[in-house]
Amino acid sequence: MRYAVANAQNDPGDTDLGMAYGIVTSSGPCTLTATFASSLGHQMIVHDVSGLATTDPLDASSTMAYGDASDPFTSGTSTTSMDGDYIFGYEGGGSNLPMTAGSGFTLEATDIGSNAEDMIQPTAGPVSASFTPGSSFPFTAGMMGFKPEE
Repeated sequence: MRYAVANAQNDPGDTDLGMAYGIVTSSGPCTLTATFASSLGHQMIVHDVSGLATTDPLDASSTMAYGDASDPFTSGTSTTSMDGDYIFGYEGGGSNLPMTAGSGFTLEATDIGSNAEDMIQPTAGPVSASFTPGSSFPFTAGMMGFKPEE
């Protein structure tokens, strides 16, 4: 498996966000291992997606940090270059708060303090992942857009 780091962010509430993606080039089981510098509050959300480009798949990415957000917050905006990009959005720091996915997104993963959402962007252009929290708390949010398989 090949992998690459797409983006990283640290917010004033001390919630770090790192995003990476991998390309599996063989069939069969795949093992992911993460090594962290400390033992405090780490999470890893993995999505298995097919139908994406296997060469240079990352089309766009962005991250934002919020010291205290109670209104909808976003990953920041990035611009995709291809119709049909798979958009993956993530937020961390929610401390078990209920979260609503952004317009057009489907909430795919919820865990203690983090959520993930995704969608297929029909037309290339500006995009951002967005979330609406159930109450105010420090958050980080990120988005990665992946080109479809040609």
